[in-house]
Amino acid sequence: GNMDPDDAADIVRDLPYEKAETLLRLMGVEDAAEIRRLLGYKDGTAGGMMTTQFVAVPRTYTVGDTIEVLRALPDDHPTVHYVYVTDEYGKLLGVNSLRTLVLFNADRLMGDIMYDEIISCLPSEEEEDVAADIFKYDIPAMPVVDEHGTLLGIVTTDDAWDAIEDDVASDKTKMSALSIAGITVAVLLGLFLYSIILLQLAGSLHIGGLHY
Repeated sequence: GNMDPDDAADIVRDLPYEKAETLLRLMGVEDAAEIRRLLGYKDGTAGGMMTTQFVAVPRTYTVGDTIEVLRALPDDHPTVHYVYVTDEYGKLLGVNSLRTLVLFNADRLMGDIMYDEIISCLPSEEEEDVAADIFKYDIPAMPVVDEHGTLLGIVTTDDAWDAIEDDVASDKTKMSALSIAGITVAVLLGLFLYSIILLQLAGSLHIGGLHY
């Protein structure tokens, strides 16, 4: 299947500008626009790791309308756990899991049956904090909204695991560096103290020589 825009953004982010532009062009205009948008967010934040491949419908959609939207998704679309419900401006209002969706009649409005106590995050939030909340609340994905509440994307459990693995790897690198620095300091300190002892010893012998 095709690479997710957030994964592609991570790769392109590490490339020189000219190569990044070439690769973006090869990916096609639609994908390139998406990746450029994701690149606008700082690496290591919810905005930088979110995916924009999610399903959101207006609150005026019926359950039947929503099921049709789900049926029309391409085969390579990531697994859908939730359908997000928005107002006419794209503001996140609520959510429905696929399990609860099938319990309602096809003519029920999504705005009437949605769960509106939503946990969300801002794109500027640190990815480690977002990952921690995803596992704390045991949710398959965390919606990312701007300061107006507009739905921008979602951070999935897979993204959360990646963030935690990166964090652990980074901590190990820091610990290794600190260990090496610690050993170096200990060795230098040892040599320094050894030098002082030798100087003191030499001074004592010299002074002793004057006395005799």
